Amino acid sequence: MLQTIIYAAIIGGITGFVSHIMRNNKSIIFPRRKKNPKSFFLGFLADILAGSTAAVFAVTYLVPETTSLRTLMGISILAGLSAETVLLNRQLSLEQLKADSKEKLDDRNQQIRRR
Repeated sequence: MLQTIIYAAIIGGITGFVSHIMRNNKSIIFPRRKKNPKSFFLGFLADILAGSTAAVFAVTYLVPETTSLRTLMGISILAGLSAETVLLNRQLSLEQLKADSKEKLDDRNQQIRRR
């Protein structure tokens, strides 16, 4: 069972890393410290962790009886891609919210200038 979890984590992490490279135009965004607000940006490590976590969850809870390595790899890859899709959807929603807020501010600014 431990061997299955390790394989799932590695395969899910690789899937997350490949997805990170594809999403960022074939470039790797490295971790760094942020000053405002004081925090730490994980960069590509966030995608590796998300892929690994999703793959381990899928292999242990959703399909606990994986008999072959081929099945394990397929489940891990699908789970890693699903995690990346969730993160990408969240990022897209945030960008849409920013664009809507900016549009509202621009409209308000135009109304003020007309007066």
